[in-house]
Amino acid sequence: MSPGAAFTLIEIKNIDWDLREGDSGLWIAKEEYRNSLVSFGASYLLGRQIFETLNLLKAKIEILESNKRALRYNKGLGYKEAGNREETIDGKICKMVLLEMSQTEYNKMAKERERLLKLLGYK
Repeated sequence: MSPGAAFTLIEIKNIDWDLREGDSGLWIAKEEYRNSLVSFGASYLLGRQIFETLNLLKAKIEILESNKRALRYNKGLGYKEAGNREETIDGKICKMVLLEMSQTEYNKMAKERERLLKLLGYK
């Protein structure tokens, strides 16, 4: 990988095939790429994988309550708050916000995603 590359990880894990749901995640290593097309592109591809390729009914995410930017971003993608819990991280008790997106909500947001892609020059 070149020194200027944007290291990005997207994942869907802990899939429950009976309930057709799984835990999703997105991580972008370099700060300068977090508010860029890299994050939108990664989110777009992750959503397609979850809801179109795997045909899951629900995607779930856990985000630190203090990570306001990630909470705003994921809510903007269509995720809704589904609860919270506490977790010990590095010896500290941290509050986690649980978010979920249904396949129905993903489909409702399809027109907005397509509009954004067209603005970016994609067909």
